Amino acid sequence: MLIYGQVVIPGIFLGQLLFAFASGLAPLSAIGISIINSMEAYLAILLFNAFSLDKQLQTIKDLFLLLGGILFILQPFSALLGNTLLTLLDPLHFSDFYHNAFVWW
Repeated sequence: MLIYGQVVIPGIFLGQLLFAFASGLAPLSAIGISIINSMEAYLAILLFNAFSLDKQLQTIKDLFLLLGGILFILQPFSALLGNTLLTLLDPLHFSDFYHNAFVWW
């Protein structure tokens, strides 16, 4: 994402879709998870640009903002949406939601 930008989002979608099918998810769940992970990638681009980070990550500020964005924004985004989707559509029980979201994060 840092090097090529949003042009790789279709590849992220396709790779995640193949992985989700290989993991045994139902088609609707697999497509939903693939969309969520693609949205996470697009959000990463938006955050990277909003914070005006240098692609070379030559400063501590750039590195910490990148890692902080991943840890506190991007991963919670995908973990919460992904687990919500899987709880509503398929294999997860709501009683396991918080544990699964934390493990995903």
